[in-house]
Amino acid sequence: MSDENSEPSIEHNQYQSDSETDSNIQSLSSESLLSDGFLEDNEIVGLTEFDLGDVNSPDNTANFEPEINVLLAEASPITSTPQPLNVTEIPTESVDIPIKIQTTSTMSKLVRCREFSGYPQDNAKGFFSESYALLHELPETDKRRIAAFHLHLKGPALTWYNSLSDESKSSWITICVLFKEKYINFSWQSATVIMESEIFQNMVLSPGQSLEDYFSQLSEKAQILRKHDHELVAKFISGLPEKMSFFVRAGQPVDAHHALTSAKMAEACGYRQHGDSINALKHENKHAPRQLPGKSNIIDSNQSEVIRDLQNQVAILTDLVQGKHKEHVQSEPSHSDVHDIRDQIGQLSGLITSMAVREVPNKEPKRPENTSTNYANTSRFDSAECRRCKGLGHFQRVCNWNGYGQLQPSNQCQLCNQNGHIAQSCTKLEFYAQGNRTNPGVGHNRPG
Repeated sequence: MSDENSEPSIEHNQYQSDSETDSNIQSLSSESLLSDGFLEDNEIVGLTEFDLGDVNSPDNTANFEPEINVLLAEASPITSTPQPLNVTEIPTESVDIPIKIQTTSTMSKLVRCREFSGYPQDNAKGFFSESYALLHELPETDKRRIAAFHLHLKGPALTWYNSLSDESKSSWITICVLFKEKYINFSWQSATVIMESEIFQNMVLSPGQSLEDYFSQLSEKAQILRKHDHELVAKFISGLPEKMSFFVRAGQPVDAHHALTSAKMAEACGYRQHGDSINALKHENKHAPRQLPGKSNIIDSNQSEVIRDLQNQVAILTDLVQGKHKEHVQSEPSHSDVHDIRDQIGQLSGLITSMAVREVPNKEPKRPENTSTNYANTSRFDSAECRRCKGLGHFQRVCNWNGYGQLQPSNQCQLCNQNGHIAQSCTKLEFYAQGNRTNPGVGHNRPG
């Protein structure tokens, strides 16, 4: 029994001594490994401090022991090698990482601004309120505000800006004041107001124009002229085609936007027919005189007849002057006669020019009611009959018959080329009386 009991005790004592030896060796190894001299020799002071700081946390305890075992297993001098990055878990969902970016530009709004030319159709107030400098919130002291304002001007507005002095262009406040005086705050007695008002009154809906564009143009002009809403509604309706304006007016719009909605509905229903008369065209023609059918042709024919007669007179007087020059060698004519003839030629030439551009008075002799002659045919000079000499091709008011002599419709005067009388019975013969007294040979050169 003693032997059997002694054997386990010996084994127990041996195991206890072995465990104590291992613990002593481990403590000595750890002390020698973590000593200051060992750390300085192996140049891992910072790494050891970082690892020791993490040892206190419960999460890294398990990960720290294998590193100690590795160091204990290799008692030889240790060289530091970079450890690979081991990814133990890959996230399945995307992770948003906040990134802060510092921007130095204040122009965060990328807006395309309108340009301004200074023409009547341009809206100066809208351009000034939507200018590049104001939309991008540039400070007033920043020179880029003036530069941006300058780059969006063109045409007459750019010419106006270039005509300003350097002192005026150096201050944004001064430019604003001058711009408002020029294009926004104008006097009501100025020509600009009259022009804007005339444009506003003559605006109509064109065949290829959209309703929104027509309404926006009217709204801009009404804003400039400070028109009331009911005036805008009335002008908007009057510029529409007849059926369309009737549809909008029947809806009794309360404001301008209601009128625009009614106009869109009328357009959808097919009431936009520009072949019909437009109310705006009625306003344009309200001052024009009313004419009967075919009356314009009569006026043009009468005017042409008067001009033709004057041209004949000029031709006759020109022939007289040429005859005077041809006979200058035989007998010297009187200078007063030549001067008078030239004056008459000048007067007749001026009269022809004025008659070509002057409108003949709108007068027509009263025609009998019981006539079977076609009205269109009587306006032609080929079939016109003079009531005085019964000659064809002219009217009574331009007849050159002096009331003497025999009348025959087939006769043609050699002086005025009118039918119904001869040259001896023509009133044009008096023009040659003075010339015949001075040079009787001239009168014998013409038949009649």
